[in-house]
Amino acid sequence: SIKKRPKSNENDGQEQTPSRSTNRSLSSSTPTTPLGLAWKQATYMNAHKRGRGKNTAGWNKAVLLLKAAYNHISMEKHGQKHKIVKASDGMGIDLSVANILHAALALNAHIPSDIVSFILQEYPEQALDQDQFGHFPLLLALSSHFCRNLSRRDVISQLLGINPSAASTPSAHGKLPLTIAIENGLAWDEGIEQLIKTHPGALYTIDETNFLYPFMVAACAPIPPAETNVVASEPHNEAKRVENIYRLLRNAPDL
Repeated sequence: SIKKRPKSNENDGQEQTPSRSTNRSLSSSTPTTPLGLAWKQATYMNAHKRGRGKNTAGWNKAVLLLKAAYNHISMEKHGQKHKIVKASDGMGIDLSVANILHAALALNAHIPSDIVSFILQEYPEQALDQDQFGHFPLLLALSSHFCRNLSRRDVISQLLGINPSAASTPSAHGKLPLTIAIENGLAWDEGIEQLIKTHPGALYTIDETNFLYPFMVAACAPIPPAETNVVASEPHNEAKRVENIYRLLRNAPDL
């Protein structure tokens, strides 16, 4: 029998579009949301350029959506009422890149996993910025949900490397980052050790809200439910708590 010659590809010699399998892998790692689609567009169309997504329509859309979502959750968290803003009011969302690191860290469990890494690479100076509540990005890295494809330890390490003073700066409620990390169920090697190395004095600082030392906070703080903390849904949480207590006491045996 005579085999039919396969049809020639009209795109031979031209740049090929991603295959279906590639598209599936992209869609599986990128949430199907307006922000996810904008980021996917910015990344795909600028993959061959240095500083991908920067100064492009896709990147501008991503910044707008990211900041809009962050403003929404910030207002809800702090009990502020939402206000319908008209374009004529001149009070629209700031389209600059200011505080997009805060926004990305607060929302990172719900956005493409590489946005945080991209912002840290392109705008490392944002680790030095405080938001409207006086919080450095470090506090959000310690208390926010984290997606599985992003290492909390690596993010915390980068933030402390750029802004070590953040480890000794309390929150608006007077809590040090070490206390916030413990209360949110972080493991010793997930950021607590790095915080202590950067600010050893935190081991001997009594929390202003509960009057406990960090090792006491580790012993008393309940494990957060899975729906409020991604870490809590992992196995062996009690073992993490015990290890935290042991290592905190070992680093401050005179308490």
